[in-house]
Amino acid sequence: MFHIGNAYQRIKVITTIVAAITIFLLEAYFLFTHESYLVRQIELASMIVVLVIMTLYGFKKINTETAFILIAYAAFINIAVTTPGDIANYDNAFVTDLIYQFILLSLIGFIGSKYHVIFAAVAINLYFLWCILYTNNDYLLKNYAANAVVIMIYSFTVFLIKGLIEKAIVAHDTMFKEITEQKEELETQTQHLIEANSIILEQKEQVERMNTTKDKLFSIIAHDIMEPINNIQGFSELLQVKELDITEEEHDIYVKKIFQSTINLSDMLDRILNWSKSQLDSFTFDPQKSELCSVYKSVLDYHSELLNNKNITYKATTCEHVCVWADVNMVEIIFRNLIVNAIKFSHQGGVIQINIKTQDNYVITEIVDNGMGMDEQTVKRLLNPYDYYTSKGTHKEKGHGLGIKLVMEMIEQNKGTFNIQSTEGVGSVISFGLPIYQES
Repeated sequence: MFHIGNAYQRIKVITTIVAAITIFLLEAYFLFTHESYLVRQIELASMIVVLVIMTLYGFKKINTETAFILIAYAAFINIAVTTPGDIANYDNAFVTDLIYQFILLSLIGFIGSKYHVIFAAVAINLYFLWCILYTNNDYLLKNYAANAVVIMIYSFTVFLIKGLIEKAIVAHDTMFKEITEQKEELETQTQHLIEANSIILEQKEQVERMNTTKDKLFSIIAHDIMEPINNIQGFSELLQVKELDITEEEHDIYVKKIFQSTINLSDMLDRILNWSKSQLDSFTFDPQKSELCSVYKSVLDYHSELLNNKNITYKATTCEHVCVWADVNMVEIIFRNLIVNAIKFSHQGGVIQINIKTQDNYVITEIVDNGMGMDEQTVKRLLNPYDYYTSKGTHKEKGHGLGIKLVMEMIEQNKGTFNIQSTEGVGSVISFGLPIYQES
């Protein structure tokens, strides 16, 4: 956008440089051509003054207006000192001088401050009065009053025009500033809209991904949840049919299958309930001092029947008085899911090792099993919060990765760490860290 203030400033700069060069060259011309020794010395002094002014201007010690005013007044003084003798000799010199003064008046008014033009007009009239007193020239005496009026009228005209120019520049600058501010505000709003739109698109993609994931998850659960129900129903019906000749051994097998199906169903429903609460933010997060040893021992006691069914033994490091700063209920859910997973994927007669150690500001818990293990691709799928799939344990127990997803969410909420190391056919090491409790 065209800026009148900047254009006017450039005109000032160009005019100042042109005026300085012109005056310098004229003074150089008179220095080498004028007959009077005194005039030549004055011209030399004026040239030095112009050089000093332009040097200061070049090094930005003075601004454009100041530089031009100084050059103009230096030229005016030069004319005032050197031309009275010429005016005494011929009348045309006065006319030439008058033209010079009008040029100076115009430039001083338009380049410098508008108040300088009034001062310059008064100075010019005093100069011509000095010429009259110096020369006693009849021509000057007869025309002085008319010339003085013309000079003053002209100076006031320049004064008024410069005032209008300054007002126009101020108005233009104000408008330019308002337009610039509006443009910046519009650009800011546009950027905010772009960012908001980006967030909306990202949220939309996230919602679509979550909906797809939930649909897939519920489809898997709806299918798999029927299996233990069908087992319970089927074996219960068999036990109720009196006509069947069932041995005591077969009876015990059916009862165990019913019990196992009940455990599987209870475990699945428990995980679904906890996962649903986490998705709906229904869990109340209440971090406090939590003793890990008592938590995981209560979980192992609760699942002792599962351990016995597979004849699994567990080993645990001594962890008395090892405390973390975390939500107790969440810590219990974390242990429950990880220990059940370790049991599910352990072989008959397997071993589960629980190691607890402190590292930096965390308590690190490792749950180690020598069960089925996983390949690298399965571990990646397990750690993906949007990937759910059915997997089977060593006794065909079904899992959906739901428990691990829940564990990761709760560990993250407690500002902890989580890691899985596994080798297919060898076993897995699942470790998590929780902030250590520190006495305040």
